[in-house]
Amino acid sequence: MIIPSALTILVIATASYAQFASVSADLNTIATHVSSLDTELKAFPTSGANIASALAIHAQATGLASALTTAAAAVSKAGPVTDAQAQQILTFVQGIEPTILDALHQLVAKKSGFVSLPISGASAIIAQDIAKVQTNAKDFENALIADAPPHLLPTAASMTSAIDAALASASAAYSKN
Repeated sequence: MIIPSALTILVIATASYAQFASVSADLNTIATHVSSLDTELKAFPTSGANIASALAIHAQATGLASALTTAAAAVSKAGPVTDAQAQQILTFVQGIEPTILDALHQLVAKKSGFVSLPISGASAIIAQDIAKVQTNAKDFENALIADAPPHLLPTAASMTSAIDAALASASAAYSKN
């Protein structure tokens, strides 16, 4: 009877590792979208922007929102993580947090570029993108926090509150006409 028990443990450990690998891959996808979005926003002018540039930003924001949804599902499926895995996730998110915050700052700073586009409703589309990213980011954060070891919750809460505040600021900027 020891062999079936050992086999069960091996299967569970392998499944857990595979699920964490999926979470890690999803984090990399999020980082790629955040980095690309930040790059697109830095290049976007405050006036005289073109529609192609705005569409590239919209595509990155849409991709980011989708990646956040996928990651939230993977985190929920993976269940509780080990301390080492949780620390790895926190370290990863801390590494991309400055880029996230910069992208959101750029988005607010470049609002006039979206408003000046020769197409009606461009800033409304960006507002919708922000709302979708904000909702999906919160779902992802909640999934991470639900499975985080209790002693890491203060660090996670601090990090998520900074990102949430920047998202709220961007949302507020685009809710004004």
